[in-house]
Amino acid sequence: MITALTHADLVQAAADWLRRGAKVPAVCGMPERGSRTVKCPVVITDMSSAAGETPDAIGWTSWTSILVEAKASRADFLRDHRKVYRRVPEMGMGEHRYYIAPAGMIKPDELPEPWGLVEAHGTRLRTKVLAQRQEARRDREIVLLLSALRRLPAQI
Repeated sequence: MITALTHADLVQAAADWLRRGAKVPAVCGMPERGSRTVKCPVVITDMSSAAGETPDAIGWTSWTSILVEAKASRADFLRDHRKVYRRVPEMGMGEHRYYIAPAGMIKPDELPEPWGLVEAHGTRLRTKVLAQRQEARRDREIVLLLSALRRLPAQI
């Protein structure tokens, strides 16, 4: 029996995808040049902070950040368009931004430019649409990272 993927399942899958190897353009701004796989050594999920935005999953490499928003239902995806970070993209986190959703739930032509799409086929993930680089609020990403560091044990 196949069970539906929950939001928590998708967030965990997104975090795993970021750690194991997310897809970004091989040459930023040139989608015709293919993709490359990057592993994010730092990944945060579902953490609120003074940064304002609460990404489902966000990961960092030494040169870029990748945000992933998990959508377990079509209604949730449609509601997402109302968020201020979608209406004013330059206010958002993540130089590369993806939705992760069950396969077939989101059509590629419904994605905001230049977002990407990762489809979950059970436990397998497939990068359906490659996200293109966009401007991100790196200062808000730093606030989120500092908030995460403050929550670690004092010995660090």
